[in-house]
Amino acid sequence: MRAHKLLTDKGIEFLRRHAPVGCRDRYTEHLLKSVGVPAYFSGCMTLTLGKKYSVPSNQIRKTVCITDPYFDIPPIVERKDERTTFHWKNFLRGLWLMVRHAPNVIRLGRKDFFRVYSPTGFLDRSTNPFRPYYKAAIFYSTYVRKFERRLLLDARYITHWLDVDMSGKVTNDDLLQTAESLIKTYASAKLLITSRIHAALPALGLNTPVIFIANKEITSEASSFNTPGRLDGIIELFRVMNLEDGRFDTNDEMLTEHKKITADTVIQNKTDWKKYADRLIDMATKFMK
Repeated sequence: MRAHKLLTDKGIEFLRRHAPVGCRDRYTEHLLKSVGVPAYFSGCMTLTLGKKYSVPSNQIRKTVCITDPYFDIPPIVERKDERTTFHWKNFLRGLWLMVRHAPNVIRLGRKDFFRVYSPTGFLDRSTNPFRPYYKAAIFYSTYVRKFERRLLLDARYITHWLDVDMSGKVTNDDLLQTAESLIKTYASAKLLITSRIHAALPALGLNTPVIFIANKEITSEASSFNTPGRLDGIIELFRVMNLEDGRFDTNDEMLTEHKKITADTVIQNKTDWKKYADRLIDMATKFMK
């Protein structure tokens, strides 16, 4: 909900009556304080999921999950103001990448993930049979610079975008079951690579190693990918790798130790998130008594 819809006189009065208000991000905290609502940064409730869904510490984790990873897809055909532009340069580069990485691109392009996934939009509705392989080629040629080939080929690819039947055939219980299935998948994963905070935050709470792929399109308040301030205070909890212009960079000491991340690379999460999780668990437990 946008601020102007939430912070009406009635809304502010309600929030003050139930203050102090826990805020998932710093932006919301500062916003509420600016209108006189006592607030604090609480982190996200998904940080507490480990209390119920964590797997035993001696359980062997085998699967690497790659969920909604950011990568730039240069357009081949653009339609604007009833005018169609064909970008030959992007087409030829995509073709060259597909030929260069042919066996790997074919294997990835056959996955449903590359048919439906779009990094900065809703589900990809294109029926062009060329497009999944084009996206797979762009993704693979970018990510293989930092992640080992075997990891990329054997990973489980997941998108949180759902094609929901709005006629009522899909119920809230169906959606809850889908969410719980994802949580269980992340709980048993060996590593999660993602640009989606709603995958990365639960992974922290589940003690699953996570690498967050950031980009100005993800972190910018003006981007189409985010609402303002969405990551403020949250992104600092992750091991972050930045992806700009097809190149990876990081200031994270643990990630800089590795020229390439493999399925056997040991990644340990930061521990900053635990104080927020402990506080949320304590407050929720007292509330439910």
